[in-house]
Formats: sequence, C-alpha cells, structure tokens
Amino acid sequence: MRPIRPRFVGGQNNTPDVTCDVRAMASHEVGPTAAAVAFRRIRPGGAKATAYRRASGQGPASSACCDLDWAPSDMSTPAVLLLVLLVNCLLTSAALSSLLRTGVPGLHRWIAAQALLAVSVGATLAGARSPATITLDTVAYVFATCMILQGFRQFFDVRIAHRAEQVAAVLLIVALVRCTWFRPDPNLRAVLVSVLAVYVRVSIAWLAFRRRPRNRPAYACAFVCTVALGGAIAHFVRGVAFVRGAMADSGFMNATPANELFLAVGTLSLLGLSMGVVMQAHERVAERLERLATIDGLTGALMRSAFLERAQRHCRRVAHVPLSLVIVDLDHFKSINDRHGHACGDQALVRFAAVMSDGIRAGDLFGRLGGEEFAVLCPAASAEDARHAIDRLRASLADGVGAAARAGAVAFTFSAGVAERGADEPLSSLMARADAALYAAKAGGRDRVVVAPSVERADLAA
Repeated sequence: MRPIRPRFVGGQNNTPDVTCDVRAMASHEVGPTAAAVAFRRIRPGGAKATAYRRASGQGPASSACCDLDWAPSDMSTPAVLLLVLLVNCLLTSAALSSLLRTGVPGLHRWIAAQALLAVSVGATLAGARSPATITLDTVAYVFATCMILQGFRQFFDVRIAHRAEQVAAVLLIVALVRCTWFRPDPNLRAVLVSVLAVYVRVSIAWLAFRRRPRNRPAYACAFVCTVALGGAIAHFVRGVAFVRGAMADSGFMNATPANELFLAVGTLSLLGLSMGVVMQAHERVAERLERLATIDGLTGALMRSAFLERAQRHCRRVAHVPLSLVIVDLDHFKSINDRHGHACGDQALVRFAAVMSDGIRAGDLFGRLGGEEFAVLCPAASAEDARHAIDRLRASLADGVGAAARAGAVAFTFSAGVAERGADEPLSSLMARADAALYAAKAGGRDRVVVAPSVERADLAA
C-alpha cells in the first residue's frame, strides 16, 4: 500500500489547511480503515464530521477539504534508529544474563550499562524534551558509557576506575545539569557528551589492543578495537562540528540530514560495541572450556593429547631445524604416595611442574604424559643443549632435597631421557628413543639424565 501524505496549502489564522482526496483513501485502493488511521486527529469543525463520512459512503459524495493539526507521516528515521538501539539493549542484556553463571568478569557492569542505555534511549523516544527528560537521558547515557569501560577493565583484569576519572565524571554531570536547567546550552551539552564518548571509546580500543591474546585468535579483540575507534572518530567529528557551529543541537528526534547521519553511525557503533561485549564473554567461556580440555588441572602442564598434537605440528613445521624431546619421570613416586599419602604426592607433582615451567624456555612445550611422567619438547635445540638444560634443573632439585625435608616437604628426584630428532623421523619413533633413554637412566641408578643415541648410530648398532 502506497503511503498517503496530504498536500499543505495556506490556511486561515496561521494554521495550515490540508487538502487531500479522502474519497480515494476510502476507496478500494487504500480502504476506509487506512484513511481512519492516516488522519488520527481532525481539528473540530464543520469539515471534520463530513469529510470522512462523505468519502467513505456515509454521506453525500463530494471531494472533501478538511483541517488537521497532526500531519500524517511515517515513523521518522531517528525514531526507527533509536527503536533499533533500544531492542538491541534488551537482546544484549538477555544474552549476557545467560552467561552470569559462568562468572565471566565484567558481565554485571555490561548488563547494567545496557539497562542504563535503554533508559536513555527510552527517555529520548518519549518525545517530551523537558529539562527533566533531557537530564535523565544525558545522565543515564553518561553512566552507561562509564559502565561499559569499567566492564572491559574488569574483564581484562586491570584497575576498574581511577580517582581522576571519578572526579571528572562528577564535574561532567554537574556541567550537564547546569547546561540543562540553569543556563540552557544544548550545543555545549552535546560537546561535553562527545568528549566523554571519545575518551571512553579510545580507552576501550587501546585496552582491547594491549590485552589481545598472544596464543589464541584475537578476532574478538580486533573487532572491539575497530568498532570502538570508529565510534570515537564519529563522536570526535560531531563534537568538532558543534564547536565550529556547523551543527546545532535541536534534539535527536529531528530528522535533519546531519542528525540522521550521526544517529546512524552512532547506532552502528553501539550495536557493534554490544556485539563485541558478547563476543568477548563467549571468547572467555570458550577459552575456559579449551583450557579444561588441554591443560592438566593439577600441574598446569599440557595434557597428553594436547601435547602430542602440538608436538606433531612442531615436527611438521621445523623439519630441517634441530629438535629434541625429553621424557622425565619422578623417582620412587609410588613409594611417596604409599608412605606420605596421595596429597603429598600431588604436592610433589605441583612442585616439580613449577620447577620445570620456570626452568625451560618460553618456546618449549611442557606436557604431562600420565601419572608422574612428563615430557618437554625443545625446538631449535640439540640433544646436548636439552640435556644440559634438564640436568641443571635436576641438580637444583636434588640439591634442595635436604632443605625440603627440613621444611616438612616431600623430597624427591627425577630421571630423564633425551633424544634428538633425526631427518624426517616420526614423533612416535622420537618418543620411543627418548623413553628408552629414560629407562636407561632408571637402570643406571636414577637421578640422572641420559641421551639416546642418534638415529644413524642406532641404525648402525641394529
């Protein structure tokens, strides 16, 4: 159905007359119901009672001329954009609320920010631009913006708020109230809000960039950084436009081209930021699930399957670079459990894992193969390099046996077997040679490191 708009002509007493073909509206093309909806309120007068009746067949047929004080129109573009933003706030709050049980940091602040933003948008959609509604709209937006930033800071485990920011926020609210109630200055109010929005979005972008994960896909952080920077640029341009007098604050609901453009960009920015919040929360949940599947909960080492998968990738990627594998086993671990209990055995495992994690290189892989058996993959390291590094850790642990006993901790040592990968040697063969070297260390008296013969020497011996 095509939209129906009246044609305005000059009226009497400075009020417009609206000339429209009401008969056409009531005809089969539009229908009498649409005509009744289109003209919601007809100003009382002689034409009011007769115009619609004549056109709809309830009176003598004639063209009708009627006076209206409400112009029929579709919902304005600003109202549509704000309505979309309001719905997005509700949907985002529902999505984030479903993750509350996961304990993701920042969720409560993000949900509160969406609620405050919904209040701000609702106050704007109410239409009555009184000082009270303007104050409610602006202050709710200020608090919502600050809560989003605090949510990101809590999520990334940094300081949530600074005293200087709190003082600035209080001064900003005082200035906004003054610009609304005492010395109305809508342009200054718009500039102040834009300054706040720029600061918050730049802070979020920098935080997402600086805290992006190094060992996981950083798509969520990159998305948040991009969206936040885009919103900061939009608010900066708007603030400059108000300062230079290129724009004037006539209310969000006014369908001026500049207002519609800013609302469209601002709405997209807030929609993207809300999506980024949800992405970050789900990314943290996925990270936790992945950690449960790949990291040993007691020692913090990689589980067997995860270690073997990553070791296989290393072998394929560095085919022509030296690579060594170390298999480590705690000496007499069963007797530790039998004499001191499994709790002491767990403490020994935790202590051993801490010593190994602190002593190996950042690029080495450390995994728990099962029970008291561990493995270390040393890329770009010969067998002698790996033996020297592991033997240094073994010696430091053995030297601390007496001190550990005096402190009441369980004293233990470990044995290790080292094997260097040959050309195109599969991982299974490399592990078998390192395991054979470990058994040789056990047979040789334990508390020692044994290097397996190279592949060429092993072939000659066979």
